[in-house]
Amino acid sequence: MTPAEDDTVAQFAADLRALRLGVNSPTLRRLEHDTGISKSVLSEAFNGRHLPSLRTTARIAQACNADPGAWVQRRDALVITLSRQGVPLDAVLTPTVSTPVSAELGRTHVLRRSTVVMFAIATVVLSVVLSIGLSTVFAHQVLTGAHAGAPTLHSTVIDARAPLPA
Repeated sequence: MTPAEDDTVAQFAADLRALRLGVNSPTLRRLEHDTGISKSVLSEAFNGRHLPSLRTTARIAQACNADPGAWVQRRDALVITLSRQGVPLDAVLTPTVSTPVSAELGRTHVLRRSTVVMFAIATVVLSVVLSIGLSTVFAHQVLTGAHAGAPTLHSTVIDARAPLPA
C-alpha cells in the first residue's frame, strides 16, 4: 500500500483495483453479492473519482481477503491528508444518501406506497363495518325494547341498594 503522505484518491482506487485483480478479478455482480454494496457504488470505488465510504472500503477489502482495518486506516489517513492540504472533502468523498440503521444491518423495512394505501383502505372499511354493526345492535335493542328484564345498552345506572333478583 502507498504511504499516507504520498497517497491520492486515484492511487487509493488503483490499489483497490489491484486488490481485486489479486483475487482473480471478481465481477461487480459477484462483489455486490459478497459485500451487499450496489454495483454502481463498487464501480465508483474502483474508478477513482471519489474516495469510497468507510463501509464500502471495509467490505471490498474483506471480500478480497485483505485486512479491512488496514484499508479503513489508510482511507482515514488520506482524508486527514487531503483536509490538511485544503482539499474540499465534499469534492473527494463519495456523495451519499443517509441510510437507515436497519439498512446498514442488511435489513430494510420500507413500505411501498401501495401497501400503505391498502392498509389505510382496510382500516376505513373495518371502521365502517364495526360502526354499522354496533349501530344495528343498538337500534335493535332500542326499537324492540329488548326482552323483558334483559339489560340494554342505555340502562347503565344500577341501584346498589336494590335487592338482588332471586
